[in-house]
Amino acid sequence: MVTFDSTFHQTQQCQQEALAFPNIKYPMSTFWRENRAEEDRVLALVSQSLRGAAALLVEPISVKGNDMATPYFYQQLRKLTLEQGVALIVDETKTGFGISGRQWASDHWYLDESPDFVTFGGKVGVNGYFAHLDFQPEVEQGRFDYSKLQQFNVAWRAV
Repeated sequence: MVTFDSTFHQTQQCQQEALAFPNIKYPMSTFWRENRAEEDRVLALVSQSLRGAAALLVEPISVKGNDMATPYFYQQLRKLTLEQGVALIVDETKTGFGISGRQWASDHWYLDESPDFVTFGGKVGVNGYFAHLDFQPEVEQGRFDYSKLQQFNVAWRAV
């Protein structure tokens, strides 16, 4: 898995690589040329790092540094993940459920294709995720066969 060094996930052992997040200058409208060059520099690194990766995990606003980039950056990340067959996981734990002014902070990215997974939780009191249909287990005759979770190497427990 590829992620960015300013995220909570860069400390996790499941990662393949943690890349430097673009160093964005503010106000964005004043420094748009410099920011675009910086984002393109990081996108080139991401493109190389995605080779052989299963997923790219990104937070709309990073937990560690409150970093964010322009919609262009996230649109290009989505384009790269689609081109390279890598799942895009958006962690909305900090930013989901309307905190950004929209239901999901990633809605501000104006993506043509939705992320493959969106995770949420934290202060909303409920944790979970939703996934693109390509990643959802098959349902037979209106009932989900929990034994099929084994194909995803997932443990299931009832609470």
